Amino acid sequence: MNLIPSTGYMPFYVSSGKTVATPSVDASTALKNSDVYGVINLISSDVASCIMQTRNAGAYSSAITLSPNPSISAYSFWQSAITQLLLTGNAYLLIHEDKNGVWFEQVPTYQVEIQVEDDGSAIQYQLNFSGDRPAVTAKSSEIIHFRLLA
Repeated sequence: MNLIPSTGYMPFYVSSGKTVATPSVDASTALKNSDVYGVINLISSDVASCIMQTRNAGAYSSAITLSPNPSISAYSFWQSAITQLLLTGNAYLLIHEDKNGVWFEQVPTYQVEIQVEDDGSAIQYQLNFSGDRPAVTAKSSEIIHFRLLA
């Protein structure tokens, strides 16, 4: 098992090869504070309204810039992803490729476990979906993982 050195606050710990998040305040509590809500809403709205440009993104270019998810607008998708990033320190996007092209699915942080090989050579993501949807193990090439301060 790999140990991650603790130098100051660590928003996670490693147990049996899995990274487990340790949030100090949950999102529901944070958003009850009007100042926190206002700042998160402002930042996520500003980022979501930016005109995004990609370089060497290939098939992902249009998914990133125009239509990241077929169910909601690009603005709503990115606002939600940035909100999750600001509240939890992580945002996870599962990459889907089908006959309609490439699209992303946002996976809530509480449904994700990160698995790191003992030698650090590989990372996998265990996605524990709610309801009747079965759990999925995704390779790092199948996930876009945004990390904040980690």
